[in-house]
Amino acid sequence: MKIYYYRWLLLSILLLLAVLPFMGLAFFAHPYFDDYDVANNATAMGPFASQWHWYQTWSGRIVTIFLDTMLNPLFWGKLGESGSHVLAGLRAILLLVMLAQIVALQQFFRVLLRLLTPVSGADRDRRQLEWLLALLLTALGLNAMPEPFSFLYWYSATFVYQLAWVFTLGFTTAALRASELPPGPQRRRWAGGPGSAWGWPLAAASPLCCCAR
Repeated sequence: MKIYYYRWLLLSILLLLAVLPFMGLAFFAHPYFDDYDVANNATAMGPFASQWHWYQTWSGRIVTIFLDTMLNPLFWGKLGESGSHVLAGLRAILLLVMLAQIVALQQFFRVLLRLLTPVSGADRDRRQLEWLLALLLTALGLNAMPEPFSFLYWYSATFVYQLAWVFTLGFTTAALRASELPPGPQRRRWAGGPGSAWGWPLAAASPLCCCAR
């Protein structure tokens, strides 16, 4: 039993070591290109008027541009007097999106493994496997990227790429969860009915996050 436990522990540590360097580099991220452009337009026009401007002149990525504007530390602060706070906010958002991606993968594998292995006695092993698979897929994906900058460290682009990936995983998780539930209110909530915590917001956000042009 101890050997089995140490194998899980060693594998978890190795996968964390493969992912943590990418997360650590977020502490050195700086604003770039669109980050300034979005913040400047929001300052000049107002955060809501700028949404219509971007929609008419640039892109139909409604969810991405809205979140990019409203969460943009450059919009709420200036790199002059409070530059360190602006950078800290930007880096914190990048880290949170990375963590959201790992959690979204874990939730996806939780539902998938529950469908594939419906035996309740293996719950503990299944929980460990969920996190291991999430970390493994994250580690493989990040280390296979020829250029991870745009995906991970460019503030505006991380909403386009990572957030769309998180929303898509969330929608797929909600759909799988709904498929395993018996007909009733709980199934309707997961499938996207009124009061749904996952379904309809993710269904709406996913295509509007990165696909609309």
